[in-house]
Amino acid sequence: LWLAFDGRLDNRPDLLDQLGPLDPQVPDAALALAAFARWGEGAGARLLGDFAFVAWDGAARRLVCCRDHLGIRPLYYHASPARFVCASEIAQVLAHPAVPREPDLATVADHLACDVRNGGGTLYRHVSRVPPGHAVIAEPGRIRIERYWAPEPRSPIRYRDDEAYAAHCRELLGRSVAARLR
Repeated sequence: LWLAFDGRLDNRPDLLDQLGPLDPQVPDAALALAAFARWGEGAGARLLGDFAFVAWDGAARRLVCCRDHLGIRPLYYHASPARFVCASEIAQVLAHPAVPREPDLATVADHLACDVRNGGGTLYRHVSRVPPGHAVIAEPGRIRIERYWAPEPRSPIRYRDDEAYAAHCRELLGRSVAARLR
């Protein structure tokens, strides 16, 4: 197993508990690799934070490109019958001599109309972006795009007064900040 990781994991204590005896100071990349070793292509759904990773499972001959839930970290790829190229920057994908540089006119029109979406399209027809909350799985002869997360509609939150709303907001903010502190 090999893994290239860009990002930060915010649920380290939970992951350390679930993944067994690991040094608590293990880098996030090593923790993500341990998650991939345990859960395979389902690892992205168990990681919280802003991240992008590319993992290679040589035994299964499977490459997994995964992007965080909200798409904070970028991850681009080119897929053709002959090759799969991926990188954290679009220029890195375009640097490969076999990747065509043809513009995607529909996406260009969307940009000119200020109607930019956070999907898989880019300004280049043969370069795609891994959508937020998705994994792209490349195996011999096939490419799959799997959604591992989507926002859940929830019922409205109802409290008795403004102070209760403020207390809940403070609690959520405190938990969020604590998860990002080391």
